[in-house]
Amino acid sequence: MDGKVEIIKNRITIRRAEIKDLNDILRLVAELYEEEQGNYGNDWSLDWVYGKGKEIIADDLNNADSFVVVAEMDGNIFAVLRGSLYWGDWMSWKKGKGAELWDIFIEEGLRNRGVGAKLMKMFLEWCKQKNVDYVLVNAAAKNLEAVKFYEKFGFENNQSILEKKLQ
Repeated sequence: MDGKVEIIKNRITIRRAEIKDLNDILRLVAELYEEEQGNYGNDWSLDWVYGKGKEIIADDLNNADSFVVVAEMDGNIFAVLRGSLYWGDWMSWKKGKGAELWDIFIEEGLRNRGVGAKLMKMFLEWCKQKNVDYVLVNAAAKNLEAVKFYEKFGFENNQSILEKKLQ
């Protein structure tokens, strides 16, 4: 391990997620969605998290084409990273083999300790092992902290999604 994670390494475990972690993962993804709504105006559906999202994330936990890790301290899960290879022909307009980082979230009181960097390094290493050519991540344009975090790992803004809410 590197940097700040090492300071508290005796208390932090980072491991592949298991089905027994599903409720904690859903809680963290819901917190991510709530934070995105409150801070950046994203209208992400919490109903999705506990409905279709629950099914998708449960499937991810048993899928070799998905990567889900959690960080826990003193037996309590406080962080999650979830990514996967592209499913089928989705994003077939892009050349090469792709992966997407779907969710990364660390509870507020435990941020800035190097855990996010460790999770990201693990995910990118998994992508290399899967012979992935490119990795995508979607970040709110107003979430400058997240954008800066991704840029530290070599991500570049190569397109913008513009949105207009009609109702």
